[in-house]
Amino acid sequence: MVEEKDLSDMVNFTGRVSDEDLLEILSTADVCVNPDRPCEMNDISTMIKIMEYMALGKPIVQFDLREGRFSAQDASLYADTKNLVADFAEKILWLLENPDTSHRMGERGLRRVAQQLAWEYSVPNLLAAYEKAFNKSTGISSAVRAIPSRRTSISTELYYSVRPMIPRRLQLLMRQRRARSQHRKADRWPIWEAAGSQPPGWPGWPGGKRFAIVLTHDVESEAGVLRCKDLADLEEQYGVRSSFGFVPMRYQVPQKLRELLIDRGFEVMLHDLYHDGKLFRNWSAFKEQHEAINEALEKWGTRGFSSGAMHHNLRWIRELNIDYSISTYDVDPFEPQACGLGRIFPCWVESPDGGGRGFAEMPYTLPQDFTLYVLLGEQSNATWRKKLDWIAAKGGMVLLKTHPDYMVFPKESKRMDGYPVEFYADLLEYITTRYGDQAWFAQPSQVADYWRGLRLANEDNAITWRDTFCASCRQAHADGWLRQSPSHPAEPRASGALAMPRIV
Repeated sequence: MVEEKDLSDMVNFTGRVSDEDLLEILSTADVCVNPDRPCEMNDISTMIKIMEYMALGKPIVQFDLREGRFSAQDASLYADTKNLVADFAEKILWLLENPDTSHRMGERGLRRVAQQLAWEYSVPNLLAAYEKAFNKSTGISSAVRAIPSRRTSISTELYYSVRPMIPRRLQLLMRQRRARSQHRKADRWPIWEAAGSQPPGWPGWPGGKRFAIVLTHDVESEAGVLRCKDLADLEEQYGVRSSFGFVPMRYQVPQKLRELLIDRGFEVMLHDLYHDGKLFRNWSAFKEQHEAINEALEKWGTRGFSSGAMHHNLRWIRELNIDYSISTYDVDPFEPQACGLGRIFPCWVESPDGGGRGFAEMPYTLPQDFTLYVLLGEQSNATWRKKLDWIAAKGGMVLLKTHPDYMVFPKESKRMDGYPVEFYADLLEYITTRYGDQAWFAQPSQVADYWRGLRLANEDNAITWRDTFCASCRQAHADGWLRQSPSHPAEPRASGALAMPRIV
């Protein structure tokens, strides 16, 4: 048909293309169309392309279908039902000839996606549909309502079930829009003064240091694995060592890389098992995976754990054979599990009856690089410096969690989900130049060893309750699991053994 109408130089049949190529092409379009003809099925369906067009801020032309009109509203023009094809073409031409109106329509579509149709607004509707179905078929809706914490796990599970089907570019566009909205509302970020209170009876850091600095990296993909050596080389230039967290069941973690890092004074920890958002969905799921996690910990010779996407249930994490966990934060409104320990010091997680081995929970206290540079689009490390200076003044723990996956090293091309590694290098320069003699540069395992030997003066040894706790942390606090320090502390190691190797 294209050849018959002599349109070969204007039409390209690509076949199937990647999500990245698809969105790159769509982003250059002036007008987007939905040519699905009216029928009963199309009338009750919103096509995926409509959501993609709106998320990219594009004006749309489509046939007048019930669901299509409901979804796009005034971001689209609708062909006259009495003159479908001719009017469809007329509306495309009209939008091309009126770019100002087209631009306004695209903006309205993007705003509707961000403010009304995004995932966070869809969850209540999906849950309501599930409950209605349960009510009709089993009559157990009242039982569902009696378990409010399950609603959070259902919505989380739904999200991580559909996320692989959402194009990466579209994921980022939606998350960026949501993060910037959250940023405008955040009154406790990046600094919450209440989080700066020192624990009762605080003796200070080893060697009389003013504050502690802990550098960690979560490696989320094979691309991140390939950058680990370059990242280690960079840190060695500034005389510091960090801890690398790998996901054992998501990609191959070369044994030679782990051995190389350890030989050079770096630390290796386990970063979740699959990093799929499902580890803490329920107790059964956790029990199925915790033995595999313990096997990986033993195989790698580490006793450190960092949970994926900062999902956590600290009582369950105690089932792991670990000395420390990095699965929480002091305050961060951008994380999927709304929580916050509200402190810039570690805490101790231990059974209230004193049985079993406890562990040090170490919240990250500097904002994550992905949040600052990919979601919020910052172009300097001013936020990092500001928060670091505040923590230093409070005598707390600077714990930074970055991702080599998102760092763009020299000679690499720019990426939509990347940021220049120079931002991190500048921070290292700032830390070592301004605070080199004042800070205790420590590995997470060293902080855990130190915390295990503490006995802080507090009548019930409980950490301060915060209204930012998630449901699981509130329950853990109420039951006496979250403590300032161990009930029966071990002998602390000599301060010399805690000194982190540094290059002069």
